[in-house]
Amino acid sequence: MAVYAYILGRDPELSVWEFVSYCENKGVKYTVMDKTESYVICEIPRCDPARMIEHLGGVQKIAKQIDNIENISVTTNTIRYAVSAVKGDKSKVEKDLKLFFKKEKIKAMRRYGSSKEITPTQSLHLDIELITWKNKIFQSSFQ
Repeated sequence: MAVYAYILGRDPELSVWEFVSYCENKGVKYTVMDKTESYVICEIPRCDPARMIEHLGGVQKIAKQIDNIENISVTTNTIRYAVSAVKGDKSKVEKDLKLFFKKEKIKAMRRYGSSKEITPTQSLHLDIELITWKNKIFQSSFQ
């Protein structure tokens, strides 16, 4: 099973109900692992984020947990990226990311460095968006 972060919209309660309703209608079993006012972390056996986001108007983004920085999907050697922290400190992830980019010879430009959260509009201008949740790393599916 994979772990996903669902970034909720303006009305978080409605967004959660919408997610629950979608999963029930599609027969998708899920386990809520953690939750804040604007995020829900779920373990879910199957998820097509691109398809799911089309049906969830109240969910702004869906991000999949990655094991480590080495598992980031990079498709070009020049990228724009951002890291946001929901719970915890993003400095270790940013340090590891810089080392990864250097090792892979990727020219990377960090955006929105002082922002705690990256808005969906800001995400449109990124190639990679990482979200840190405690000691876990999630990569947003919609850059």
